[in-house]
Amino acid sequence: MIARYALWAIAIYLVMLLIMAPANWTALLVTRGSQGTLGLARPGGGFWRGRGRLYLQGHQPVWLGTLSWRINPWDLVLGRAQAQLALKGPLALHLTVARSWDRLTVHGLSLAAPAAALGVLDADLRVLAPSGEFRIKARALTLTPRAAFGSARLVWTAVGTRLSTVKPLGNYAIDARGRGGQVALTLRTLQGPLSLSGQGTWDARGVFRFRGLATASGSDPRVLGLVRLVGPRLHAHMHAFVLQAKTPPWPRFFP
Repeated sequence: MIARYALWAIAIYLVMLLIMAPANWTALLVTRGSQGTLGLARPGGGFWRGRGRLYLQGHQPVWLGTLSWRINPWDLVLGRAQAQLALKGPLALHLTVARSWDRLTVHGLSLAAPAAALGVLDADLRVLAPSGEFRIKARALTLTPRAAFGSARLVWTAVGTRLSTVKPLGNYAIDARGRGGQVALTLRTLQGPLSLSGQGTWDARGVFRFRGLATASGSDPRVLGLVRLVGPRLHAHMHAFVLQAKTPPWPRFFP
């Protein structure tokens, strides 16, 4: 009888511990889930519902915005973790993310940010000094260690760069579609004096390949000069370009 009461007491204590879990637990999950790329400062509220200042870690941390979250504890009973996230600040982000043992699912993704934020993520882009605004939207995305499914669209408007005094160069859209072991990418121009188009893939090994065309739609010598920097000339004002990169393989997202 005493042992039974002891077990009940321990169970109640663990339940209360989970209910009263501090927001600091979320900060630890953010750091671990991003493999040390992100951090959460001044967490407030609790583990299940709270807020904190999200930042990009580094020699000089970069503030990304105020992150608020809401986690339904009953989802854990069903064997998955699901959270509603919202970020307000330099980056505006809304999404619902669910994580099971071997699957990461995102619903209702909406991201808006100034293009200058790209320079924070990559030193090469920082040199180019990108300007304008980009938005990403996706209804549902699913990522496993070996496959990706779903579609997303990135629209970059009023694009500018340090390489050209022409601003804006145009508005562009990139459509991404998960097809199992790889994501297919398509670039197209919505409007502007610099026309860009192309197709590429990003696979589970983290290999990124993209081939495209850059064309000056007018006779502006500034745009023509920029097109010549892109790659080899094909004909008239059209030049080809090739992009290749290596990112972490998809299994790295499942530590």
